Amino acid sequence: MTSTSSTTSTSSTSSSSSSSSSTNYGSSDVNNVDWDGLIEELYQAKLATADSYSSKITTNETKISAYNDASDLLETLQTSSEALRAGADSSSSDSDVFAERKAYLTGVGGATASNVLTVSVESGSDTGTHSITVSQLATEQKVASGTYASSKSELSLSGSFKIGTAGGVAFQST
Repeated sequence: MTSTSSTTSTSSTSSSSSSSSSTNYGSSDVNNVDWDGLIEELYQAKLATADSYSSKITTNETKISAYNDASDLLETLQTSSEALRAGADSSSSDSDVFAERKAYLTGVGGATASNVLTVSVESGSDTGTHSITVSQLATEQKVASGTYASSKSELSLSGSFKIGTAGGVAFQST
């Protein structure tokens, strides 16, 4: 007596499409292979990889565009800021408008600062606020004497005097 045996192997795979199903892709019987399903599964796998690369390319193109826009804006800012350097109306600085300085005087207690003091600043000086207190204004003094016959004769005055500032260098006449 002769016996014949046959072996069949099957494989189940879930499809990534909206409906999950079990499909027989492998069989020793060529007539039972779902060739359309097998090809579709391979196609979907390749398509998913291509979609992933396409998404990465789109993201990178967006980043490149943003970097180019930022570069253009920085270049515009640099050009605009350089236009401020040594402008045509720059009065005290030949090289940099940002180095120019101005001084402002304000008085306290009803005093008009410009009647008491004048100030000036040099280009590039440190910026800040400074206070000056004028505790007493100088008053004029006159010395009178008798009449003189000639403007070229001596006044017959004697003594010496000092002119200076507190804590500064004083000049003494003889």
